[in-house]
Amino acid sequence: MQKIIHVTDTHLRPPGETVVGLDPAARLRAVVSSINQNHADAALCVLTGDLADQGEPEAYEALRDCLAALEVPVRLLLGNHDAREAFCSAFPAQPRDDCGFVQSTAVIGDTACLFLDTLDEDRPGEGFLCDARLRWLDAQLRLFAGKPLVVFLHHPPLPIGLAWFDSMLLANGRAVIDRLAGRPGLAHVAFGHVHVNTSGTWHGVSYSASRGTCHKVLSNATAARADYADHGPAYDLLLLGADGVCVHSVDPAGPTRLIACEFPTEDGKGSFQLFEREGEQRWI
Repeated sequence: MQKIIHVTDTHLRPPGETVVGLDPAARLRAVVSSINQNHADAALCVLTGDLADQGEPEAYEALRDCLAALEVPVRLLLGNHDAREAFCSAFPAQPRDDCGFVQSTAVIGDTACLFLDTLDEDRPGEGFLCDARLRWLDAQLRLFAGKPLVVFLHHPPLPIGLAWFDSMLLANGRAVIDRLAGRPGLAHVAFGHVHVNTSGTWHGVSYSASRGTCHKVLSNATAARADYADHGPAYDLLLLGADGVCVHSVDPAGPTRLIACEFPTEDGKGSFQLFEREGEQRWI
C-alpha cells in the first residue's frame, strides 16, 4: 500500500505570536518530527489549507522554515485563513492550474490524487469552486476515469453533523460529491477546516478529516459556538490500495517509551516481549 500523510490547519503566525494561546509552529514541528521518525517512506504529505492564521507573509516564511526539515515531498493547499498572493510569493514552486488557482494532480501507485483550491477571499469561512475550477475538475475526472481517486481540499463538500460548520462548508460541495458519486471506481475525500477527527460516507463517497495541528474543536452536534481545546497536534495517515483507503489518526506525543511488542504464534494467541524501563524511545 502507498502512504499519504494528511496535515491540516497549521494556522502559522509570525514568529513569537500565538493562536488562542498555542504556539502553532512548535506544534507543526512536532508533527514533522513524528512523520520523519515513522513515515519518511510516505509518497507525499498534503497540507489542506489554513496554512497561515491571518495570511501574513511572515507566517508563510515560518511555514517554510518548519517544512524545511520534512523528509517527505509536500503539496500545499489553501483555506479561508490564507491569502493566495502571499502564499504564491512564498511558495512559487507549488503547482497551479492554467488560471492560477492552487490546483494540481498526482498519481500515487494506482491512485489518482486531485488537489482543489476552495479559497474564495470574498466569502469568509465559506469555500467555493468557481466555474473555471469546476471545469478543471471535470477535465481531471475524465483524464483519470477508472482509477481509484482521492480528492484533497480544505472546505468539506458535505455536512459533518456539527451545526457550527453548516454555514462554513464548500458552498457548491454537492456539485463535487455528485461528480464523484457518479463516476466508476472508488473515491475518497480528505479535507480540513473543521478541527475535528471525523470520517464516514456521504452519497456513497467516503471521507475523512483530521483535527489538525493547532486548536481542536470539541464535537457538539447542536452548539452555536466552537469550544477550542488543547488536545495536542494530530495528522492522518492514508494507506492507499487497489481496494480502498484506510485512514489512521496519529497524535505525536513526542519520544515515548515502548513497553512491549507482540509476535504472531501458531496458536493465534501471540507472544509478548516486555521491554526494560530504559527501553527504546520512539516518536509516535
